[in-house]
Amino acid sequence: MFSWRHNLQGDTGMYNVRMGSGLGWRISVMAAAVALSGGVAAESVPGPTGEAAEVWGRTTIARPAAEWDENGKPAKIEFDFGDFKMWARKKGGWQIEGWLHHRGLLCGTYYVAVRFGIGDAGCNNVKWLSDPRYVTQRVQCNNASVLHSGGDVEFPHAAQFADITCAERIVRCTGNCQLSFQGDKPGGVPYPTQPRGP
Repeated sequence: MFSWRHNLQGDTGMYNVRMGSGLGWRISVMAAAVALSGGVAAESVPGPTGEAAEVWGRTTIARPAAEWDENGKPAKIEFDFGDFKMWARKKGGWQIEGWLHHRGLLCGTYYVAVRFGIGDAGCNNVKWLSDPRYVTQRVQCNNASVLHSGGDVEFPHAAQFADITCAERIVRCTGNCQLSFQGDKPGGVPYPTQPRGP
């Protein structure tokens, strides 16, 4: 039997790993790898495939931000999903950001997707301009709270910008899905809230 002990410093804290022979060694290595793994945020993240997934969705209205173009029309719109915030610029990018809290020891893989649409003032009867676009993929374990943030440098619906009234934030999960959404306390400190369903 051999033993090796090392403290690993990750971006979310310090992890103490003790390696020996047997099952305990494999669990320690897997836990350290999961704890130190980062998320994937790219132009487009592939969504979950081939596995049953739990889905949580929330739709909200577009609100003009304090940014105007040369004609005095809004150049930026914002969306407040409560647990996530998002913005989009007519001539520029878009971004979504929010916290997800995983309850429990076993891991789940969480994906965040968005889509934009045109509908009435209450976001009823929405005509979606595209399928949901996945922007983050994160493995979460051990009661981890993780910031999901993603977007793109170009807004894909610039031609319909003035007509956009709604957006939808979609969270999908595969594996051990134990989700609570996050909010912000004063000072930006995340805290768990009650889980929300579809």
